Amino acid sequence: MKIGGYIHKYIVSKAVTALLVPLLFSLFVVNVQAQKAYRPIKAALKEKKASEALTKVRALLADTVHASDPVLLEYGIDASVMQNEALNEKIYLKQKYDTAQFFQSVLSIADFIVLSENAIARAETKSELKQKKKLQARHRVLLARYYQNLLMGGRYFFTKSKNEEALKYLTLGYDIPKMELWNTPYPVSKSDWLRNAYYALKAHYDLGQYDEMQRYVEIAKPDSIYGKPTLEYLCLISMNGGNPAALRNYLEEGVKRYPLYPFFFTNLVDDYNSTKEYLKADSLVEQMLKLDSANAIILEAKSLVQLNLENYETAISFAEQSIRTDSAAVEPYYYAGAAYCGLAANVKLPKSVNSKTYGRQMSQKKALYQKALPFLETYKKLAPHETQRWGKLLYQVYLNLNMGSQFREIDKLLNQ
Repeated sequence: MKIGGYIHKYIVSKAVTALLVPLLFSLFVVNVQAQKAYRPIKAALKEKKASEALTKVRALLADTVHASDPVLLEYGIDASVMQNEALNEKIYLKQKYDTAQFFQSVLSIADFIVLSENAIARAETKSELKQKKKLQARHRVLLARYYQNLLMGGRYFFTKSKNEEALKYLTLGYDIPKMELWNTPYPVSKSDWLRNAYYALKAHYDLGQYDEMQRYVEIAKPDSIYGKPTLEYLCLISMNGGNPAALRNYLEEGVKRYPLYPFFFTNLVDDYNSTKEYLKADSLVEQMLKLDSANAIILEAKSLVQLNLENYETAISFAEQSIRTDSAAVEPYYYAGAAYCGLAANVKLPKSVNSKTYGRQMSQKKALYQKALPFLETYKKLAPHETQRWGKLLYQVYLNLNMGSQFREIDKLLNQ
């Protein structure tokens, strides 16, 4: 990705830069102790040594005497702006520059502004409120200038899977438009703000910070673009957290909004089946078949539901349709084999072998097991590790078809 192609370039004139430091002294009366502590910072700024000035500002932030002093925080803004301008000039002149460092300078500007806003929020006297008004005017100008690059910084680190770093930008990108300092809501485009919110949600999800991601859910979930993945993450969290009620609600919402997206449909059918709500599952499948009658996944689901309802012939029919539709299908072979075994088990033999109908009934039973055989052996080949599924059914088939060697092999396998 060529970052230089989309960074918003703001080359600030020397006249504007020169106004930054003197502004502080027109706003605040700085005590003697603070003047002495801040003198090295002023000197570094005057000499255009932005990194040195920032180091000194951050060192003083560790001191409770200065930590909430707006003067010090504004020096932090000045140094960060100066650092950003130097990097921005390199971009403008097409010189080599450090992309991460560029975005970090933008983050530093925003961080110091937020700290300064928190500090001046306690203003009470007429003089303090006047100073607050002037500083907020300055902050609005700076945030408007650098906000888009803050969003870009979040995107930059997010696309590199540096989620913890990305969240520093994404959180501010989400919060800044809602800050008190704006006279009206900051005019960020809805698409930019939504994307930023979704990236923050996804970053928290990837980090396993599920509680932190919740603040973005109500923003992202209703959206036509980000709603689907957001609902999917919520489903996965509910699955892993053992919250069946929440899972059911999210899956049903997902199917309603994205009916042909396999994740929601297949998991909701499984959820209904797991609680033996087979009629609900069948109703859902019927709705989906009306939307796409040739969808192999839906046909497969219909086969499973019919198998659970013991409608074996219907289960076989849909399993065969699914196999014809999708040559890579696996589960329908099991459903068809199990359904044939179910039909065979339903054939009742007379109590006496001498009965006139015994031979006919036995032949019918064997014929059904014979039909089950190729489906189950194919399933065994396609899903060799599903021993308990195909093993038990093949045991019945081999026993009833007098397949001695195969029966002994499967009997030994199941006993193991």
